Amino acid sequence: MAAMDVANVPTATFLEDVDSFMASKTIEDVDTIIGEYQDHCQKYELLESQVQRKRKIYMQRLPEMKKTVAAIKRLQKQRDAGTEVKTTFPLSDGVFARATVPPQSTVSLWLGANVMLEYDIDEAATLLQAQAEGLEKSIERADEQLGFLKDQITTVQVNIARVYNWRVVRRRLADGIDPPKA
Repeated sequence: MAAMDVANVPTATFLEDVDSFMASKTIEDVDTIIGEYQDHCQKYELLESQVQRKRKIYMQRLPEMKKTVAAIKRLQKQRDAGTEVKTTFPLSDGVFARATVPPQSTVSLWLGANVMLEYDIDEAATLLQAQAEGLEKSIERADEQLGFLKDQITTVQVNIARVYNWRVVRRRLADGIDPPKA
């Protein structure tokens, strides 16, 4: 592990020269080294699953947020035109009601945790648009983190293979067997 990158996660260092890395180590040290690399790999995989879970939540929330922004924009146009809007809205799963909505200057937004606030329609549009943009940025950030973590996992797995192969070659040499040519 070396420098830090995305979200203060240490960057895995690629073993360029396994022979020089293993110069002061013995064949018996290989299991310890591989164990350390496997621990690093598990940590990266845990972080990857956490980021994937967050990304999934963001992706589920984004379409609903975009629908709400579109609905607010429609209400703004209707308010500016001074006309009523006929709509159908859900009451529960599979149950809908028809309504005629007169021009509105305010809307109530459900904020969660049993909290609903009334906003000016323009204020609500600005707030919801900012939240939608924030979700899109969070998704982009999660994608970057996932790419970084996949690179780190790959690097660590390659390092494990290289150290393991180094041990195989050393054992073959110790047994008097020529190692395979690359």
